Amino acid sequence: MSKRLIAFLQNHKYFGIHGYALVALSALMLFIIQNFKINDFYAIPQFDEWDYFAKFLAEIQSANKQGWYRSFFIVDAFWAFTLLTFLYRILHRLSTAPRYGGFSGIGGFVVVIILAYASDLAEGFCYFFKYKTPLEVLVKIKIGLYVLTGVWFLYGLLHFWYAPDKLSWVRRNYFAKSIKVFFSTSYLSLVLVVVLILLGSLPQGYTMVVDLLAKPGNLVVVFFLLFLISVVASHYPAYFESRKFVDPASLDWNIWPSKKRLPFGIIYYDKAKRVAIGKLSRYRWVLSRYSQGFSELTKLLRHHLGTAIFVAFLYVLGYAAESIFDGYWFTRRWAWTVLIFAIWFYEQLKKRPPKQQVRVFKISAGVSLLLIGISAFFSSKGWSSSILFWTIITIISLLLTYLSFRLVRRKI
Repeated sequence: MSKRLIAFLQNHKYFGIHGYALVALSALMLFIIQNFKINDFYAIPQFDEWDYFAKFLAEIQSANKQGWYRSFFIVDAFWAFTLLTFLYRILHRLSTAPRYGGFSGIGGFVVVIILAYASDLAEGFCYFFKYKTPLEVLVKIKIGLYVLTGVWFLYGLLHFWYAPDKLSWVRRNYFAKSIKVFFSTSYLSLVLVVVLILLGSLPQGYTMVVDLLAKPGNLVVVFFLLFLISVVASHYPAYFESRKFVDPASLDWNIWPSKKRLPFGIIYYDKAKRVAIGKLSRYRWVLSRYSQGFSELTKLLRHHLGTAIFVAFLYVLGYAAESIFDGYWFTRRWAWTVLIFAIWFYEQLKKRPPKQQVRVFKISAGVSLLLIGISAFFSSKGWSSSILFWTIITIISLLLTYLSFRLVRRKI
């Protein structure tokens, strides 16, 4: 049975059917959730407010939602299997394509998705038969394994995306190096993203949001600092990289304006004098041919550090919206949608000619300034849902301005 299943998953002829099945099951899950919803608090069958779990079960009984409740976990078992095997099929299909060599992480990925599916089944079983005690642990284990699955899958995609050709040992060397360089030089930015999310997700964190947005002066400063911090968080790791991975004697450090004019300024170095150091010298013959893609990967990840700052702040706003306004349209889940859109926007804009990129930057910057003025106007009227709406729209506009700025910084 297992051999037949593996053969089926590795047969590319069924790739489209598998995708359509995943979409159909996802639509069915949404249909069940919609029909199950009792109120905004008891909105989905996977209820995780454990102090109210007994009341949740009583509400299901009184609202006559038992059928929808059980149907959800039956369908979820098939949906999870379809999703995880579809992710495996994508990585396997890429790893066997003529352009690429093998992906050494595919075996580990299989182990992770098996564990993730097992934890999903165990969680569904406990929900189905209403066993509360093991659920508190199983839910955390399942979330952790699904996060690991997502990270592993993304790693695999980036591995193939930036793979130069089938010379797998070179690809693994430079891909792993680019990831190592990114994390070793960008850890402070990543900590900043995590701290921002944690601060905004505190039980009373939404009160800080109200204080920041309820006064026009505060709101304008928030917009300015958000853009500035995003630029700094995405740019300074390049200097850490130069300090750690480039011969210091080969760098020509400068400051603008000069110290004679001001006691402070913007520090920069002359890239033309950069000389790589370390163990890469013995791979010098492959550097010019193979390292460019992985330099681009590190650059891409750095640029999206700023994206992460914006998305983290939108996540905080989503938490505030959920806490203050009942049934508000923008929730924390929308932050992930914005993240996907931002990545798509960046990739599309990167393909455009430089003149079009500059034009997009100027338009988005102008629109952002207009939206800042509108947000400040509504803020002067006192706290309301309108302030939150215009703040969210303005931040999304600033995010697009930031992404276009990262691409045209040297062209303007």
